[in-house]
Amino acid sequence: MHLLPWLGVLARRVLAISSISAAPVRLFSTAGNVITKKRSRLTCNNMEELVYLHDVLPQVREWEAIKKMHSA
Repeated sequence: MHLLPWLGVLARRVLAISSISAAPVRLFSTAGNVITKKRSRLTCNNMEELVYLHDVLPQVREWEAIKKMHSA
């Protein structure tokens, strides 16, 4: 009988945890696409760099295009 009040407190604490946001989901998705059977021996550092480059490269290309337009 004494377990039920604590079970309610525990349930409220666990169920009150917010769901995961979109940014970490995207990150895990990208990491999952980077690590394949053929790339299973990647070190953690190399995997992190590939995920970072995948995320940043489109922005860098956009900046280069803008820079090129302004210099022409």
